[in-house]
Amino acid sequence: MKGANGHLVPAGISSLRGLTLVELMIAILLGLLLMAGVINVFIGTQQTNRTQEAMSSVQETGRFALDIIARDAREAGYGGCPGSVNNLLNTASADYDPDLHEPGAGFINADKPDNPSPERGDILTVSSMGSVGGGPFEAEGGTQQEFELSEGDPTQVSQGQILLIADPSTGVCEQFQNVPDQQGVINRGPGQDEDVDPGNIEVDYVDFNGPIDILALSSRTYYVGQSPDGETYSLYRRTTTSGGDGNPVHETVEVVAGVYDMSVEYGLDTDDNGHVNRFEWASNMGSGDWEDAVAVRIHLLVYNGQEDNVVDQPRQDLFFPTSGSGGNLFNAQDRRLYQTFSTTVGARNLLD
Repeated sequence: MKGANGHLVPAGISSLRGLTLVELMIAILLGLLLMAGVINVFIGTQQTNRTQEAMSSVQETGRFALDIIARDAREAGYGGCPGSVNNLLNTASADYDPDLHEPGAGFINADKPDNPSPERGDILTVSSMGSVGGGPFEAEGGTQQEFELSEGDPTQVSQGQILLIADPSTGVCEQFQNVPDQQGVINRGPGQDEDVDPGNIEVDYVDFNGPIDILALSSRTYYVGQSPDGETYSLYRRTTTSGGDGNPVHETVEVVAGVYDMSVEYGLDTDDNGHVNRFEWASNMGSGDWEDAVAVRIHLLVYNGQEDNVVDQPRQDLFFPTSGSGGNLFNAQDRRLYQTFSTTVGARNLLD
């Protein structure tokens, strides 16, 4: 049998032919449909991964921030003394600040003039005693205004700093300003010829002899401020201690990025029975309420930071408790992922 070109074709073998235009177009269409399905699956998977990563970041940020704040709040009001405190500080001095120089207050007035200004929301200031580095300490005592440390690193005890020394065996404590003297010597004298503020009064001094605890009062203030990138917000903590001249020294650190807002409620014990009677928003606290504050309820609004377009639509009507005029519902202005975290913490040293 002859083929189309005149050549002989073996019997049983048909002539070959290519794809028609219609078949080619159908093949291309099927390929495009298949590619569109693959791309759609890829985009959906990518968006799911972005959402999951954002959720993980928000969850980690919220839990970490609350944990850090709660640790400090539980220690609010810790005085560091197992017994009575003999306060040698000159309370008549114009430089005497009870919030800075006197233990006992757990939560400090948020309206203090030297508090940092948050970008948004409330601030929380917690006060307590903390151990001075360089211990354990041991004293070579005496009833004079000066005594030496026979054990411990004296360079960790700043001259001019407000200190509390406790004798764990007797429970007796003294609080005073360490008047500048030779290194390694604790001086609790009046310091009338020294540049010390607020200074001490002259009394009959406790005889510290043997192991002692040396503590210093500090406060930690939490607030929301702009992150170093200038585009997002972070939770900050400012630690305030008494410096070498008795004046406050501030140290501010960024605790964690991604905290958008913070609101604070204080639990008040109004009848001194060691239990919370009611909660007040920070903005509604009166001057006489702070001494009754024994617990705190913290609300954080956390988001995923710089990455936008994470959710399909901006989050609307998200419950975020606040005393502000906007009520308790938050409406996002972007498509970032937002979530509310809350916790209530009692100060162990102020509650029964």
